[in-house]
Amino acid sequence: CSHCHGADGYSPLRERDLRRLKLRYDDKWTDVAATTIRDGRVDKGMPTWKDILKDQEMKEVMAFLGTIQK
Repeated sequence: CSHCHGADGYSPLRERDLRRLKLRYDDKWTDVAATTIRDGRVDKGMPTWKDILKDQEMKEVMAFLGTIQK
């Protein structure tokens, strides 16, 4: 993730700054993040991870994202 989203989710590009998910999507941020991680946004360079991340790994990614929200 850090290749595009920076260390600890910080990116100078606002649209890639993972700390801003809650600010951007309110209470729906977890749904948006999970869908984006699972299905990707191939047209924007975000690969799909559904065949790579196991359920537990996905839970860990989501838990981490929860800890960095502003």
